[in-house]
Amino acid sequence: MSKRWRGDTSHASSEFMRATAKRPRSAPCFRNNYRPRHSLRLQEKSPKINQARTHLPSPSTTSPEANPRKRKIIHEEDWEVPTYHKIKRRRKTSRVSTHWNPREVPEWISYWVLNDAQLPHSDSIEAIEMASGNSSKRSRSDSTTATERRARLNEHDVFMDADRPMSAASRNLCNTLLLGNQPPAGFPVYRAESRREVLRDAMTAPEAIIQRDVLPIVVPSVVNLNRNGTIKLEHFGDEINAEWTKAMTMGGKHPKPDYVAALRRTAFDNDTWDKLQNYANPENPVRLSAESCFPLVIAEAKRGTIGLQEAEFQSTQAAAMAVKQQIHLLWAAYGKSHPLVEELYGQVLVFTVCHNHDEVIISAHYALLKENTQDKLEFHRSKIAFLSLTMNEGRDENKPNTFIENVYKTCGPVHLERIQQAAKRLPDPAKSTGMSFNASELGLGDDDSPGSEDNIFKKPSLPPSARAAQEFAELRALMAEQRADFKSQIEVQRIQLEQQKKESKEKKELLRTQMEQQKKEMEQQRKEMEQQRKESKEEKELLRKQIEKLMELLSKKA
Repeated sequence: MSKRWRGDTSHASSEFMRATAKRPRSAPCFRNNYRPRHSLRLQEKSPKINQARTHLPSPSTTSPEANPRKRKIIHEEDWEVPTYHKIKRRRKTSRVSTHWNPREVPEWISYWVLNDAQLPHSDSIEAIEMASGNSSKRSRSDSTTATERRARLNEHDVFMDADRPMSAASRNLCNTLLLGNQPPAGFPVYRAESRREVLRDAMTAPEAIIQRDVLPIVVPSVVNLNRNGTIKLEHFGDEINAEWTKAMTMGGKHPKPDYVAALRRTAFDNDTWDKLQNYANPENPVRLSAESCFPLVIAEAKRGTIGLQEAEFQSTQAAAMAVKQQIHLLWAAYGKSHPLVEELYGQVLVFTVCHNHDEVIISAHYALLKENTQDKLEFHRSKIAFLSLTMNEGRDENKPNTFIENVYKTCGPVHLERIQQAAKRLPDPAKSTGMSFNASELGLGDDDSPGSEDNIFKKPSLPPSARAAQEFAELRALMAEQRADFKSQIEVQRIQLEQQKKESKEKKELLRTQMEQQKKEMEQQRKEMEQQRKESKEEKELLRKQIEKLMELLSKKA
């Protein structure tokens, strides 16, 4: 038999009365969708609803134990339904205003409502919102972010506006590079006749599609042009989506350009490359990523107008790093006051291309000395052209491709020769002695860089213990090689010492022989002198006797 209280109301009412018995002034906790009314008219209906409920008889039992276990019957008349003013209601607060402001309705919604047209697909809505700047909240946020990023670049002396213009020769060069109308050399994925359709579809396509379909016809590949014989730059290579982790940044994160045309390792012989490796450090890098050395062309492909602005910030920082890389190399090779170095100030060293599905911005980047300084640089950007791939029936659709091809043909050989000549003038690296060694000798150089993206499928990295064991084995092999060199040096020194001892002994023996010879000669001379002294004494004695005899004769005559 159920042990619930005997009453005429439901289980929900019993739960409510238990709650009100302990806390009589609190709001009742109703279940089964029965909640207190929020208007006086509906509150008056509450007693009628309660009276309409039928009282069910209590279940009977024949158990003798059931009589003493009766519970107290609690009727609904013992409690009072709290009135509306007794219920504490939480004030409704919402961050979203319930008032409709027609000015906040996006422009595309107004257009479809007023023209009774069918609403577009969600992808089209997203594309229109990305391309438009009607939202006041988004525009304020974007402008604030753009101002902050521009300020961070200015702190590193990187300026997006050409406050100080480039040299007149560079300006004339840029105007010359814009001449011509050369279509792309090839369409690897689609036919040339499908370009308009591809550009139209790219308006609502993600960024990866723009990089795949639009980037190759805006910025031609230097490797492909070299393969088909359009240019002769065998020492230039491509790099796609490679992060520049080998250099210090300038007002932002590590750049990761969508496309870079730069020098390869093959542009330098072994001796020159050793000089560059000895010169390289994060402040003065040689490789900005795994493969690129001294970039000439940098490209960024983004989606929409906001994405194009982002591309300008990213390409400006990357170009400033590339210009600084070239200037510092020539400083180390020639000195800061050399005429070749002074000619580079104000001269265009790097070109950038930023584009979306339709708009293309071509810029030139150069460096100038700060006013009243001799070793502090400012990095400037000057816009060369702002083009559209679709306006005026595609009148300028080939201009970006023509410009970049002219850059490869005109500036590529000059860029290569400048870097090669400067690298050859760097000082020779000092030979390592004792326990000194560099990272390249241990195999811990460029292959371990996180920015290397040459291969699509990379080999899985070794666990830390195996990697440490491998590095220890390489270090032990290097130490064994150095120990063998040290032993050979000791053996050579021992042979040289023995040779010196032998020569010293021979010299000593020769000196002793010479001394004995001199001693004999001196003894001979002494004997000769003794003989001469004896003979002189005898002659003297004989002369004395003769004088005495003569004196005797004279005395007798007298």
